[in-house]
Amino acid sequence: MENKVTQEGNRKGLPLPITMRSGSLILLVLFVVLLAACTTTPAPAPTPTPTSVPATATLASPTATPTPGALERTVAAYYQALKQQNYALAYSYLDANAIVNNGQHITLSAFTQMARARSAEYGAILSFSISPYTPLSTVFVTRTSYTYTAHLGIKLEQNTWKIISFDRI
Repeated sequence: MENKVTQEGNRKGLPLPITMRSGSLILLVLFVVLLAACTTTPAPAPTPTPTSVPATATLASPTATPTPGALERTVAAYYQALKQQNYALAYSYLDANAIVNNGQHITLSAFTQMARARSAEYGAILSFSISPYTPLSTVFVTRTSYTYTAHLGIKLEQNTWKIISFDRI
């Protein structure tokens, strides 16, 4: 009798031993299972609990400080009046001692003349966007034929924002 091992088993009919390739595969599967078992899922963050304001709480007086967004609303109202060519209303947002970029005080007449000249040269204001910062706010203005940046000096006077200087209309 021959001592030859066949694919079906050894000479006694037993299956072949595990080969190196099969052993690597088993070790890999075992490693993945162990790794998955060691990985934990973090606990979800706690849900914040809303708090309520007691009925006895008092709110600050509205005249104590300007409301949030008041500066932006003032600048927007100023440019909206310019857009509508209501120069007297736009002028009302200026401080009584407002100055232009050359350091000169500006009157309603001079302001109206400047605004009309700007509209004649570059067209009507189509849109504007505001970066409301104190003491200097920046406004990006788009007119019919020109887009530019204007800078407005801003000051809080008796709880009202006023424009104290500007470099362009």
